[in-house]
Amino acid sequence: MFFLLCFFGRLKSFASDKAIVAIKAESFFKQNDLGKKSLQKLLVAEEEVGFVLDLNNGRLFTDERTRNFMEVVLSLGEKKGRIYFFIKGRSLLKRIGDQILERDNAVFYAWDGVESSKASQGLNYLWDDAFSVRLTKDGYTLRAGEKSSRIFVLENHENLTSAQDYVNVWKIVGRKPNVIIGDFSEYDRFKEICSKLNAKKEVNGRVVCNDLDLKNVKWESSDAISTGEFSFPVDGQKKTYAKPYKRGFVFSPSKIFAHKDSFWHVRAIEMKLKDSLYANYKLDGSAQDLKGNTLPVLFRPSFVDEAVRGKVALFSSRDRLSLQNEKGRALLMEEALSLSFWFKVKHYPSGDNNLAFFRSKEGQGFGVKLRKRRPVLFLGTEEQESEITIDYGWHHVALSLDADELTFVLDGAASLRIKDTEKAFPFEGDLVFGAVESTVFSGYLDDVKLHKRALSVTELKRMMELEEKKPSLEADLVGYYPLRKNTESYLGKALNGKPNNIDFTSDDRFGEVARFEKDSSFIDCGHDAVFDINNCLTVTAWVKPTLLNDHIAIVGKGYSYSAKFWNKKMLFTTTFVSDHYGASSRMKLDEWQHVSYVFDAGDRIRFYYNGELVHESIASPINSSDNSFLIGSNLWGQYFKGNMTELCLWNRSLSTDEIKEVYRRTKDGGPVFRIPEVIPPDEPETQTDDTILVVSGGVLLLFAAFWFFYKKKNKERNSDKVAEVEKPIAKVERKINGNSLEFFGGFKACDATGNDVSRKFTPKLRELFLLMFLEGRMSGKGISSKRISDTLWAGYPESSAKNSRSTYMRNLRAVLSDFEGIEVVFENKYWQIQVSEKAFCDIEVLWSLLRDGLDWSNGVGESELDAYLEVLLKGKFLPSLEAEWADSFKANLADKVTDLCDFVLASDLYVEDRKMAIAKALENYDSLNYGALAFKLSYYVNHRKRSVAVKIFEKFVKEHHDFYGYEPELTFEEALRGPTERV
Repeated sequence: MFFLLCFFGRLKSFASDKAIVAIKAESFFKQNDLGKKSLQKLLVAEEEVGFVLDLNNGRLFTDERTRNFMEVVLSLGEKKGRIYFFIKGRSLLKRIGDQILERDNAVFYAWDGVESSKASQGLNYLWDDAFSVRLTKDGYTLRAGEKSSRIFVLENHENLTSAQDYVNVWKIVGRKPNVIIGDFSEYDRFKEICSKLNAKKEVNGRVVCNDLDLKNVKWESSDAISTGEFSFPVDGQKKTYAKPYKRGFVFSPSKIFAHKDSFWHVRAIEMKLKDSLYANYKLDGSAQDLKGNTLPVLFRPSFVDEAVRGKVALFSSRDRLSLQNEKGRALLMEEALSLSFWFKVKHYPSGDNNLAFFRSKEGQGFGVKLRKRRPVLFLGTEEQESEITIDYGWHHVALSLDADELTFVLDGAASLRIKDTEKAFPFEGDLVFGAVESTVFSGYLDDVKLHKRALSVTELKRMMELEEKKPSLEADLVGYYPLRKNTESYLGKALNGKPNNIDFTSDDRFGEVARFEKDSSFIDCGHDAVFDINNCLTVTAWVKPTLLNDHIAIVGKGYSYSAKFWNKKMLFTTTFVSDHYGASSRMKLDEWQHVSYVFDAGDRIRFYYNGELVHESIASPINSSDNSFLIGSNLWGQYFKGNMTELCLWNRSLSTDEIKEVYRRTKDGGPVFRIPEVIPPDEPETQTDDTILVVSGGVLLLFAAFWFFYKKKNKERNSDKVAEVEKPIAKVERKINGNSLEFFGGFKACDATGNDVSRKFTPKLRELFLLMFLEGRMSGKGISSKRISDTLWAGYPESSAKNSRSTYMRNLRAVLSDFEGIEVVFENKYWQIQVSEKAFCDIEVLWSLLRDGLDWSNGVGESELDAYLEVLLKGKFLPSLEAEWADSFKANLADKVTDLCDFVLASDLYVEDRKMAIAKALENYDSLNYGALAFKLSYYVNHRKRSVAVKIFEKFVKEHHDFYGYEPELTFEEALRGPTERV
């Protein structure tokens, strides 16, 4: 016969997390202190505790013993909320005495029996959540309310003779229990039973799963809990039970053992953190301490609504938050403390970012800052720099200081330590976040906490887990483009793209999807501010390309950024820096593939293929542009051909897990976000099927408007801000509707009706056309028949070469007959391609500035220079043309382009933006140009982006080594001062 206290079930009739507690009474009462240590730990860890007392008709223990036990429980829990006692037998309730019944923190309930699901005294709500176990000489009797969420089997485990007993327990409770076993030697048998249940095999002659609806429930051996004496095995021993204790623990009369990740252990850590908390600045719209401290606070940042953490503090470069001394009193009196907070960087300056600085009266102190995006822990003049690079996401930072050590913990893991901390005490200064002395901070700060002791790494990790707010997939979503027929926005205001030559086609996997098949098929989404992304972005899409042997764009935003393919490789292009290439060729024709581009400016770019990371490399900066955001094309007209659906754009870098989640949601044809597949009722009746609805959050638009307003004000009040450039590059409105030839960024030909007929130029026909065109420009008179035959049909018999030449010439004339003002001419025994003013040819625009004898001494007009830049920035000249005969023309063109670019870079007649565009264009012709290097370094240093300048210099040095076999003999400072003649 036993005195039972039923353990570890959560009663839903309680208001929050509660526990029902179980101890074997005989063992418990043999201890002189009545298990006070165990009970006290339990009462500290739980919000409220309920005890179920079953005296088995009161024959085992006297009323006095029961009262003594209750006194101990109520005394230990005096500072807690209410403690509940559920007593079987009203007679016992009457006999325990007024000294117990009148305690303020005690609540009593009683019922007469457990054989019926209806309790007496109107306690049905209690019974619904409770349960009871009675051990008898024949085994045990178990009853539970319909809503009971936990169950246990007490000692005398031998009474459970088969797996069917566990099935009965499950069936009575109605949901998955935690099973307590009396001796952990029984663990292996319990694990075996779990395995059988999960396998849905016959147990004792019957298929238990057919009776219990266990389809979505899985038994785990980690649900096991022991009530016997047990010490945890040390890792490396023959047998370890680390896994079973993941959610379980051992509860004995005087000791509690728990796995570090178990529920009980975690709750105990939380209570210890709560007790040691000294100050808490939530920064959720107020800079006041929630603990009621009266330390003076200097607060200059503003409060904004952030997509992940809600209301937070936003710091501009010179803003600060300072917790100051009060009347000479030290900020913290103890010689140990811990500081924790969340931060997110918005812009990285060329110097150091101050995160937190405990500044002493002498200006020394300790704290943590960021240098070149890496954390630096400092104490006095000693510094420790981490190898970890900080991205633009949220991070949890903690400093733990005692008399022996200063520890820096980033995202729950210790990464830096400094010994000999005596010089940190006594600390009588202030605590500063943000701008202090020569350091600045531009970003977000949230949830600052100070503890009056040095917290362990385990405690700090738990704190991070409690406070962490993982972004939803919708966070910082700029645009969601289902690219499916009749699909409505679910975020509110949508940015409706303007489709051009877009059709829909039926697909077995995704339904009705957008098809980019016609010449110049794309969607123009406009140049709204939400597309001006400078730091981080993510592009994901499902594509089924029908063309891969050229530059193919998925999206593009002017000179700023473009996600695309080239020669079956993923490719991402940004402002002023060479293209970022993915891994080896992966893209396939006529197959659905999921591609993701995750860009973190100044850090890394990651390429994902079908949800898996396939490549990453160093990322370059992104600058804004006034151009439209295009789907299926970019500024250089690199049109996508094929089917596309489920396109998303975020202004943050998604994690690998998030990319996998996007892929998981869509791999079987589903959408990234669930939205109604109907035409919106407020759309005009004239809406056609060509309309592509774009999801873009209205809240994000408001945020973007606020940010640009704030940014403008910030520029006005920062006197040390570098002056803005005089004016942006003039936008050249050159709308090419057809009748055109384009050679830069790849060969493209459009006939008089605007159709792209580039495919009609077969490789040999294209080479014949280019040979005639370029040789004519070089010689000024054309090319002879013999020169054509010797170049294109070398080694052929003369008659065969002549026949082939005649055949291809007829085919070329036929193709050019669809153009107006572009024709083949044979004069004075020389062949030429003539282009009249009725047609557009991009190299003619260039040639007008590069022809021999042109005088640039008085400068080049802005409109001419902009037209020149528009052509050059499309890309390299005929990058796929690798014929030997073209080398001399390409070399001559490169020399002329370099000369003009050098002139512009050295001139004082042009604003910085045009010079930077020139430097970018020059990379395609002279990537090791010292003048362009010097300008880019100077540009970024002057704009307080020294880290970007350093990376550009390092890239230059590497390319120089790759090309010449040795590194250039100059330092960063020498390169910054300007070019010198070098070999």
